[in-house]
Amino acid sequence: MSDPGFEWRVALKRRIGVVAVLLAVWVTGVEARLIYLQIFQNASLTARAARQQSWTRDTPAKRGDILDRRGHLLATSVDVDSVYAVPTEIDNGDETATKLCRALTDCSARDREALADRLKNQRLFAYVRRQVSPEEARRVASLNLEGVGFIKESRRFYPNKELAAHLLGQASVLGTSFVMTDLALLAQEPVADCWRTLRHGLAASVVRARGDRLVFGHDLVRAALYNGLAPSDRRALHARAAAALQAAGAPAQIVSAHLDRAR
Repeated sequence: MSDPGFEWRVALKRRIGVVAVLLAVWVTGVEARLIYLQIFQNASLTARAARQQSWTRDTPAKRGDILDRRGHLLATSVDVDSVYAVPTEIDNGDETATKLCRALTDCSARDREALADRLKNQRLFAYVRRQVSPEEARRVASLNLEGVGFIKESRRFYPNKELAAHLLGQASVLGTSFVMTDLALLAQEPVADCWRTLRHGLAASVVRARGDRLVFGHDLVRAALYNGLAPSDRRALHARAAAALQAAGAPAQIVSAHLDRAR
């Protein structure tokens, strides 16, 4: 008759042996994996960690002011907000993109889809929109979205640029040279206001004074302004110029030339 105690001890030793073997295999596997990662994959893993933990953004130097010879400001740089996102901190890219698109102006369905794709791409940094208006920045900030923030960027600002460009565009309809009274009639503005608007153009030699007339600094400048007008605007300006110059007693051939181009 066999000894029950002996059989029990044999069974226990077998079970301990199986557990020891399994434990040894597990430890060996873990050690092998650690050796593989720490030695053979060290370079690639280090580079991946660096990409995930840090990023570099070039910050251009702020451009200085430009003044004319009388000290009047021609161009300056102002700080504006740009909206950025950290996609790794955003749980739902589609929902965040929809909210941001509602807060931004001129955000089409295609823009929203492109923004959602950028937010779902697990990167550390992505621009949402650069150089937004103060109102857009206020609306985005009010959303208080996780992973969305602002950085300051420099934007070039030209005082009176839009007004001067608009007035010079009208002046180009009058030809390569013009008198200020004719431009004032065409623009339907006081002569003093026209002089005030064009003072930066004079300082920058876009137009130059020659006797009682103003002459474009180069024919290419006048051509660029003239061709930059929409055809319908160009015809309307020629028609208005013909009426204004006729009322001012301009020669018939000049009035006729404007009427021809108004057709």
